[in-house]
Amino acid sequence: MIPRIPEEGAVILISGNSGSHKTNVVLSYCMDAIWDHNARIIYAAGEGKRGVGKYRLPAHALNRGKTNEFFKGKLRLLNNMPLLTLRDDVAEFIEVHKSFRPDIVVLDTLATAIAGSSVNEEKTAALLAATGSVGQIQSAFGCTVIIPCHNGRTMQDRLKGCTEMEGNAFAVLLVDHDEGTGSVVLRCHKMKDGPSGHSVEFAVRPILSGPLSGVPILERVRVIPAGDYAKKDEKKIDAAAVEAALIVLLPKGGETRTAALAKQLSESTGKKENAVMMALQRGIGTRDTPGPFYNFVVRSGPDGKQPVWSMDKVLDDRRNEQAEGKQRVKNWAAEVEEEIAAKAAADLTHTQAEPMVDSVSEERQ
Repeated sequence: MIPRIPEEGAVILISGNSGSHKTNVVLSYCMDAIWDHNARIIYAAGEGKRGVGKYRLPAHALNRGKTNEFFKGKLRLLNNMPLLTLRDDVAEFIEVHKSFRPDIVVLDTLATAIAGSSVNEEKTAALLAATGSVGQIQSAFGCTVIIPCHNGRTMQDRLKGCTEMEGNAFAVLLVDHDEGTGSVVLRCHKMKDGPSGHSVEFAVRPILSGPLSGVPILERVRVIPAGDYAKKDEKKIDAAAVEAALIVLLPKGGETRTAALAKQLSESTGKKENAVMMALQRGIGTRDTPGPFYNFVVRSGPDGKQPVWSMDKVLDDRRNEQAEGKQRVKNWAAEVEEEIAAKAAADLTHTQAEPMVDSVSEERQ
C-alpha cells in the first residue's frame, strides 16, 4: 500500500478527517518498514512531538515486544518541521540529515509544513512536484515522503486543496474511521502506474495495562480488493474478525448474543447477516470437536437460545501477548548484562596478566 521506487522514492499523501487515525496508520507502516526492512525513518511531528514520542511510538514498540531502544539508529523524531515554502529551510533539512540517509520521511501534517500558505493555492501543489521542495527531499535521499493531510469539507472522498495536489503525488490514500464498527479503512484512491481502489481494514486495539494503558494501536484485519465489499465467500468468517467485532461490541468486557455479533460482523465485513450467523454457529463446534470460535463462547444458550459470547478470550490473548513481549524484553536485557559482565571480566583478567609478564621478562634479563 505504501510504494517506494528504488533509488527514486515517491510522494504519498494520506488524507482523512481529524480523529480518523491518520497518524496511527502512518506509524503502523513505519513500524513495518523498520521491523521488516530495517528502514531508517525521519518523522517530523509538526502537530506535537510529545504525544508521538511519549505514547504512540512506545505503544507500537510494546506491541512488538520491544522497548524504545528498538528505534535507536533507525528513527529520528523531530519537533521542528521544515517549512516547504522556504528553500533555505529545505536545504538545511537535507544537509543536516544527509548522513542518516532516510528511506522514509514523514511530514505530519501538510498544514504545518506550509504554515502561512493555503492548500487551495496552486503554488502549494507545486511544492509536491519534482522541482518543488518535497521533490527535492525525495530526490536528495531517494526516499518515500509521506504527508498526512485533511479531507475536504464538501467532498469527504477527496483531500483538501486544489486538484493539482493529487496530480503531483505518486499516490493518494484515504483514511476513514467508522465509529459504528470501530474499524479504520485505508483506501488507495490513486496509485501512479499501478492499481487503485483496494483497501486495508484495521482494528483499533488499545494497550490493556501499564503506563501506556489505553493508547490505541492498529492491527490489520483484512485486505479488501477494489470494489469487493460484498465478497463471494459470504460464509467465511475468521477468528480475527470475531475478535475485532467483540472489541467493538464489548469495549469494557461483558457478554453478547450471536445475533448482535452477527450484525456487527455484517456491518464491518459487508457479508450478509444470515450467512454470518450460520458461519458463527458452525464455527463454535462442540466440546469433542471444537471449532475456531469455541473459546469465544462462555456457555450455550438455554433451551435452544443463542449462545453467549464473551470478551474473556480476547482479553486473555492480549494480556498473554503483552506478557510474552515484556518477557522477551527482560530476556534481552539479561543477555546484555551477561555480555557486559563477561567483557568486564575479560578486561580485568587481561589487565592483571600484564604486570606478571613484565616481571617474568625482567627476571630473565
